[in-house]
Amino acid sequence: SYDLLDEDEKDLFRRLAIFAGGFSVEAAEFLSESVANLKFGKADCELKSEQQASLQSVFPNPQSTLDLLSSLIDKNLLVSKEQTDNNVRLRMLEIVREFAFEMLGKLDEIDDLRQIHAHYFLELAEEAEPFLQGEEANKWLEKLETENDNFRAALGWSLEYEAQTAVRITAALRFFWTNHTHY
Repeated sequence: SYDLLDEDEKDLFRRLAIFAGGFSVEAAEFLSESVANLKFGKADCELKSEQQASLQSVFPNPQSTLDLLSSLIDKNLLVSKEQTDNNVRLRMLEIVREFAFEMLGKLDEIDDLRQIHAHYFLELAEEAEPFLQGEEANKWLEKLETENDNFRAALGWSLEYEAQTAVRITAALRFFWTNHTHY
């Protein structure tokens, strides 16, 4: 199946292996956009017009990321499931994810992807933190529970490479982990 994918599909398929236990469409789009920005050496900056044109020929934009995700679903490489909040959650079967991760390991992107992954989940944890003890607590706790495997993967990478990120993830999620007995 992998050999039958076009290059954009192969790129996205490999990169999605960085997620543990599944991911949202938003997370996949963030990953694609962040990789594209790294390609051009622009972490958080606007791309110049010639770089934007080149970017669109090399990497998918958010709309084409949706098209690529749909294509990977149609080819049975991703499984989608609608959540109770009407969002879609995607995942790879574990054996498919292992293969994609193996393909990813052959390239030089894995360290960048792990950092992007950790920063995305750090932002999510810090976004959720103020809501974990209020009216919207149940909604946020459910969302965090869904992403717990990704938080653990982000924390594992951060402990080894970015201690400050690990501390921030832990601080943001302390109430969630205590409340859900994830010690």
